[in-house]
Amino acid sequence: MLSVSNNILLSLLLLFLLLILLLPLLQLFIVKAVHIIAVALCHQMNFPISQVCLATQTSVDHLRWLPLVSGSWSGPVSVAVFAPGSDLAIAYRIIGMLRRCDVHVRDRVRTDVKRV
Repeated sequence: MLSVSNNILLSLLLLFLLLILLLPLLQLFIVKAVHIIAVALCHQMNFPISQVCLATQTSVDHLRWLPLVSGSWSGPVSVAVFAPGSDLAIAYRIIGMLRRCDVHVRDRVRTDVKRV
């Protein structure tokens, strides 16, 4: 009986790990799908996609996704970053590093850091 419960636990652990690995792909798919819909709507209304701003919010631990989002979106991006007091300086350092290292973040992303 012990081996059955171990197999179930192992299966759940593998499923959990698979979900963790697939989460970035799912997020990229969602951003791409929204972009495709926005481009289609803008084209239908003769409105340039470069004037459509993607607005989102994040915490400090998810700032790593900013290059992926800004690289997937062809217009401007506005990001509200929520940081507890201890993460405030870290948030500014990460954003500064992303601006120096990624052309899309530097050229298209506007950030607003809020202390929570």
